[in-house]
Amino acid sequence: MERISIPRRLVQTAFFIVSGQWLLMGFLRCPFGVPFVSCATCPLGDCSGRFLFFPFLLLMIGVTALFGRAFCGWICPMGYLQDVLAFFSPKALAHSPAFAAADRRRRWGKWLMLGLTIIAVVQWNLPAERAHPYVVRADSLWNWEAWLIAGSLGAKRYAVRWSLLLVALAGGLLVGRFWCRYLCPLGALLGLSHRGSLCRLERDRDACVDCGAYPRNCPQGTVPETSECVVCGDCVQGCKQSAIHLAFRRRKTARKEDADS
Repeated sequence: MERISIPRRLVQTAFFIVSGQWLLMGFLRCPFGVPFVSCATCPLGDCSGRFLFFPFLLLMIGVTALFGRAFCGWICPMGYLQDVLAFFSPKALAHSPAFAAADRRRRWGKWLMLGLTIIAVVQWNLPAERAHPYVVRADSLWNWEAWLIAGSLGAKRYAVRWSLLLVALAGGLLVGRFWCRYLCPLGALLGLSHRGSLCRLERDRDACVDCGAYPRNCPQGTVPETSECVVCGDCVQGCKQSAIHLAFRRRKTARKEDADS
């Protein structure tokens, strides 16, 4: 049985140490209408996003091309926070049939969020005449006064952003990866890659006994080979039949060609 949880936690923790401040700055003090999008032109000298934006963008594109939504399961700082909160969420709720049915219906929410985010980016981030109507500089990210000033200058904008952060954190205490399942616009966008990535988790249908352990025990509440899978690997090490594995797509194609010949 492959051991994946420990390496994944180490990778997640390392990336959170690097990018956690960027996540906090984006929600609490970013002067743009939509945070994490226009970091390359941000005037805030104390925001780590100015330096991390392009490396993370290239990393996200590379990881997505290779492994689909693995960025969500291994690198994303919000995903890491959601996994931490999941330790305190009630497991019985996620295992109930009623929740499973409602869970599938609510996942369209992140597509709505993606549409609203695109509209907001076009409306607030792209206009060149006044990209950032105010800038609150501080000597440190942990300057509470700077957060309060930023919030007072953009009350409507920050009310929405801070509310989303509170909903994400509170929801994560109730449902594992609440933000990732229902609200994350980036997750919706990356989910489109699951059919085009070079590798993905696949299920050996001959070995699988349809026990239902996954999605029941999946942090994301899904199964491999779907747009919801974040390639966390929990199912690989948790499947008692060893029926789930990481596979190259061309290997699957080769097996099909062999069968036809």
